[in-house]
Amino acid sequence: MNDALFQTAWSTLANGYAGTPAILPYRTDLVCAPAWGIRLADPTGTTQPIDDYYVASPDDDAAAVLAVIRAVPPMPRAYLTVAEQSPATDPIYRSLGCVYDSSECLMSYDLRQYTPVPPTHHVDTLTVADISPCNTADPEAMIWLNEANVAAPQMTHVAVRSGPRVLARARTLRLPDQTSYISMVYTAPQARRNGYARDLMLALLAADAAAGVHTAVLMSSQMAIPLYRSLGFVPLCTTHIYTI
Repeated sequence: MNDALFQTAWSTLANGYAGTPAILPYRTDLVCAPAWGIRLADPTGTTQPIDDYYVASPDDDAAAVLAVIRAVPPMPRAYLTVAEQSPATDPIYRSLGCVYDSSECLMSYDLRQYTPVPPTHHVDTLTVADISPCNTADPEAMIWLNEANVAAPQMTHVAVRSGPRVLARARTLRLPDQTSYISMVYTAPQARRNGYARDLMLALLAADAAAGVHTAVLMSSQMAIPLYRSLGFVPLCTTHIYTI
């Protein structure tokens, strides 16, 4: 694995998750080396406080890392994302009291090699006027759009719709280091296998490339890896996510 590419993608993962305009005012970077910690604590109480920790280095001793993390005054919820270094990674963290949540694949795309491909279906780029109807019709029943993010020039939100129905949606956040983090990719179960997710990705990659992004990064479920590979994304590592 390309070490520099992995470190770029890992940084994009953490900053992409906790770097949107809606979240940044409530973000604090935690002192917990060698882990990377981010606290999201909304002082208005409208969202539940959370700590997110990231561990990437193969040289880090799991017990020592967890000791540092657990020394930080805890929030109600805390999650740990670990880059798998060997098949033993997951059993080690479980044995130390981490509760397994899920596994995903960190993937990246070199947009300097990008060749435009038009979507097959019509893809809407969402505006502030779309916030209420799209949240109401979200296929995951999630309030995923808000004005701070939709109005931000560094973000693009897209959807495939049929009348008022949202069939599929996704977003990208462009970061200052010429990387982007693609997330919230979801297709309604009854609308799958129609190519909607592919078309959303084509629209987001086009927007990122036009904005000068060099590297697009995302976290994929195991099921979606073939789709992202077919688009040109490269798997970098398996990640395990725990509650701690």
